[in-house]
Amino acid sequence: MKMLGITAAAHNVGVAFTDQGKCLAQFSISGKDIHSEDLISLIERISAESGISLKDLNGIAVAKGPGSYGGLRGSVTTAKTLAQVNNVPVAGIPTLDAIAYSLRHINGSILILLNACRSDFNAALFAGRGGNVERLTEDIVIDETRIAELFGQVFGQLYIACDRQLEVPKSAVFLAIEGIDPVSVALLGAEKLGEGTNHEP
Repeated sequence: MKMLGITAAAHNVGVAFTDQGKCLAQFSISGKDIHSEDLISLIERISAESGISLKDLNGIAVAKGPGSYGGLRGSVTTAKTLAQVNNVPVAGIPTLDAIAYSLRHINGSILILLNACRSDFNAALFAGRGGNVERLTEDIVIDETRIAELFGQVFGQLYIACDRQLEVPKSAVFLAIEGIDPVSVALLGAEKLGEGTNHEP
């Protein structure tokens, strides 16, 4: 299934083409001055450089949140418009799922923390097992002082992935989140569309 993955939910704007579980092409830009409007030019650029036409797509996937309101609004609108124009389905992928999927090589507990506002985080706990990830909790908004409350569900090595500096327990491994991987968004989108259920953003 040939997919286009789109993300503008966090600190980067990224697009990727995948097919049969493999990345065909990808491109991301990051920075505070990056806007979702850059998506169209990015998509046009990666399409031209890779020789992959949007008409060849079987589906489109987009990170649907949590994340930047402006980025999400623009990226979801772009995904839906392209899907309608090219007559293909679109899948919305939870942002924290996409981050966890990009860390699927890890064995242990993966706590994803995405900055919300002030001292709050969007958070979810996942289990990494042999190249797969399993969600252990729903998305929650949690204050930095209450993060330890999630440790009760941890098994094995704990990895804490966060998009800003954070003091973590000595027993945990800190992983810096620098953006959302559009390849992971596309691959998860292919899985969801392959299930044949409605996953529109």
